[in-house]
Amino acid sequence: MRALSTSAATINRIAALLLLAEMAQPALAAKRITVKQLDQALANANEKPDQVVARWLAGLELIERMSTQDLLYWKEAMPGIASSRALTALADSSAFLNPPVEKMPKTVPPDHDAQQKLLALASAYVDDTLSKLPNFFATQGITTFEDTPSDREGQQVIAYQPLHYADFKTANVLYRGGKEVMETRSGELTEKDETISPTSGLLSSGEFGPVLKTVLADAQKGKLAWSHWESGIDAPIAVFRYSVPRKNSQYKVKVLLPGHSYPAQSRPAYHGEIAVDSLSGTILRITLLADLIDDDPMSKADLMVEYGPVEIGKRSYICPIRSTAIVIAYRESRTVGVDSRRFDEGRKGPQQTLLNDVTFGHYQVLRSEARVLTGADTDDDGKQP
Repeated sequence: MRALSTSAATINRIAALLLLAEMAQPALAAKRITVKQLDQALANANEKPDQVVARWLAGLELIERMSTQDLLYWKEAMPGIASSRALTALADSSAFLNPPVEKMPKTVPPDHDAQQKLLALASAYVDDTLSKLPNFFATQGITTFEDTPSDREGQQVIAYQPLHYADFKTANVLYRGGKEVMETRSGELTEKDETISPTSGLLSSGEFGPVLKTVLADAQKGKLAWSHWESGIDAPIAVFRYSVPRKNSQYKVKVLLPGHSYPAQSRPAYHGEIAVDSLSGTILRITLLADLIDDDPMSKADLMVEYGPVEIGKRSYICPIRSTAIVIAYRESRTVGVDSRRFDEGRKGPQQTLLNDVTFGHYQVLRSEARVLTGADTDDDGKQP
């Protein structure tokens, strides 16, 4: 047994060394690797130049889901901002895959009655959570990535570039009276509209609860079945898969393409997973993958939202902590003349991948204070109000 263990360790070290050596080589095609192989290669990544590590990461493709915990750990170990962003894009691209096999316990699936109890717990959790969330605001940090499709402009050939950093913006989200709202220029509060998103990509709202209600309601009219167990911190996580036909879908997909003022939209069939804490019924993760057709302006529109405990007004609540949206959209087909450029409407051009990485933080409770003043009251300067 000792000889076999030593041999396995040697193989792992050799694999790590080979991966590290590849960092210095230009990437030609995406190299498919596991999370464990990535961990081994990143062990000494901070000793490499930032741009070298970033280019190497851009040439990889994970075949398993990288957890948020692993992502945060390795981002701290990156040699610079470029490699940190490249790692984020790599992790987000794996958000809709299964986790590594070692994080999927081989526990016997629950029987039908136990599954129904878990789903009932999840449904009760959603109803209870939405009713008890206080009025609050939070900050969204939105990092956008995109690839550059190969194209031609006259005599100039535009070379393909893999997914790379595009922009970073922040936005405030207000949750009031059970709805996500925004403040208008006149100071009035109105329900949030996805079209006001500050960046391109898949526009989303409802992460603080409405999206959970939508999926659970739609799934009851479609197909909802057991999928697998995943390892959790305090208890195993029960994962259910669902699918919703277009006729029952309440999922509205909106995609804002670069250079466009208004989003393209569709209400497609969709499917995904719901990850439920097996003890409390808390929904910890949800995915929505659109089942698109040829008439849609995109070929992919997927959304993942991850939930966790946050503190609001010195109390703990379960709220969004991270989301990922990936879109593959058709750019407009264009014909370029010598002196002019025209876009051929209705024709699909090359496909472009757009990715939004969103982190939620700085949760603060919304409070209002009022004081009734009488004629005898004075302001701080001694004058009557």
